[in-house]
Amino acid sequence: APQGMTLSKVTTDETATAESLPADSQTHEVSETLKKRFPDGDPLLALAVYKRTGGLTAADDAKIVADAARIRQIDGIARVIVPVGAAVPPGLVSRDGSVAFSAMPLTSQDSDERTDALKAIRKITGEGEHGGLETHVTGPAALQSDLTTTLQSTDASLLIATALLVLVLLLAI
Repeated sequence: APQGMTLSKVTTDETATAESLPADSQTHEVSETLKKRFPDGDPLLALAVYKRTGGLTAADDAKIVADAARIRQIDGIARVIVPVGAAVPPGLVSRDGSVAFSAMPLTSQDSDERTDALKAIRKITGEGEHGGLETHVTGPAALQSDLTTTLQSTDASLLIATALLVLVLLLAI
């Protein structure tokens, strides 16, 4: 590789899309379903997933609605489609009522801006398990952001490891 090139400079955001995965993968299937149900053009979707063994409670529904209201305030979020309320699109809640998700199209074409929006969504939803309610942020936008962030941190690690190897070799010679 030419000197000064890093992995993040020679890769694109296209390397982490659901379309790059096998057609029978769950991520690809979810992406196709969401495209059909939410035809807002070509924004990347983030999904806030809520799960409680035994079924979501009224308090969980209230949290989902409150999270959605706060997420709507984030720059780069087109809208939030919630699984709670009168006009809920089908398929946002599991048949047994233990899992539900909100869908959020991200409008920015800039990877860093999308990453910032996803960090804010994760902060609002409190990703992890709290009192029996598990929350996770996923979807094509989160996958792409996480992969880009990982590649960027790997660039620094590889650079340091290479510099140390060269230093050791120069000292040994």
